[in-house]
Amino acid sequence: MAAALKRALEMPLSERRERHGPMLEYLLVHDIEGWAEDYLAALAETRQRPSLMGELRALLSPSKPSTDRRPTADVRRQA
Repeated sequence: MAAALKRALEMPLSERRERHGPMLEYLLVHDIEGWAEDYLAALAETRQRPSLMGELRALLSPSKPSTDRRPTADVRRQA
């Protein structure tokens, strides 16, 4: 890792620009505002489709049955 850091610190400006160019172009289009909009849209979709969380759990852990571990309404009222 030290060698990689040393190489990066000693890299010529032209090579740094060549390497950083595509990343910076990507970041100009895919900024934090776009990320936040996508995240909030996905969050809204999960509220509109309650079964979506169950589908995601099934996809992420196909060997385990999907179980909803949230407390029931009765348990929430007691808390």
